[in-house]
Amino acid sequence: MILTRFLSKSKPIVFVSLACYLSIHFWIDILPVTTVNIFAIIGKYFILLSLFFGINFIVKRNKINHTNAFAVFTFIALCTSLPEIYLNANVLIPAFFVLLGLRRLISLKTQIEPKKKIFDASLWFFAASLFQPYLVLLMLVVFYAVVEYTLYDAKNFFIPLIAWICGALFFTAFKLIQTDEWQFFYEAYTDFGWNNFRLIWQENPLFICIFSLFSLFILFSIFKIISGVALALKTSLNLILLSFIVVLVGWAFAEKTQIDALGIAVLPLSMLAGNVFQLKIKPVLKEVLFLLLLVLSLSSFLGSI
Repeated sequence: MILTRFLSKSKPIVFVSLACYLSIHFWIDILPVTTVNIFAIIGKYFILLSLFFGINFIVKRNKINHTNAFAVFTFIALCTSLPEIYLNANVLIPAFFVLLGLRRLISLKTQIEPKKKIFDASLWFFAASLFQPYLVLLMLVVFYAVVEYTLYDAKNFFIPLIAWICGALFFTAFKLIQTDEWQFFYEAYTDFGWNNFRLIWQENPLFICIFSLFSLFILFSIFKIISGVALALKTSLNLILLSFIVVLVGWAFAEKTQIDALGIAVLPLSMLAGNVFQLKIKPVLKEVLFLLLLVLSLSSFLGSI
């Protein structure tokens, strides 16, 4: 079980190796795109690395995972399997905002400055929804966090609304300086319908198939184990689980959204997968899943060369 043994460690060499693998994928995929300027490429690269280290920071700091690299490996394997995730700035940037928002919500368990954290998370989710309007549904995750962590103070229920109103006012003011299109929010947040699943399946059958099976396995496993963990960890896992479901449902009902926007759901899925893999799953099954993700990633890599 070479791959499992390697990822079970938390030594710097493990994360350096994974970061190098991610970087090689990125530069091979991005260089043929000649229409993108160098500053945009560097910006995307640093955001991608921020997602990599951000996921590792969240799962370690909040004790969602133990000292292993399961979560970041899952993130890298799924991202590199579909390079459009990090080639599209309209996916990469909101994914970064979603990660920042999740970090603030999960840290509510410390009960340090809860109002500030709720406001910050709501504002980050608002910023993400400007790129992908269906992410407005992440407000449900914010209210769930308020109920779980700060139900003792009813005023906290108004903080997400205040944050979104402030964000909307600033954005509208900035928008009006540039154009006269004041109907942006109405047009963006009311454009819902069924996604074009047939076209998406035709373009990415392998990724959709493996992503769906892998997601079902992780969801089945997390539902099975979540009742037996400590209360603090249970609440954190519920937050991550809800965010994954919300993003997935939002993507399904976003009429004009392409397959690359599904990459935002990879963030919470990776955190959940990291928690599942560290449990007493049969070593053979764990190794098979890791190899399956690696093969999916390498197939995309070899196809880009």
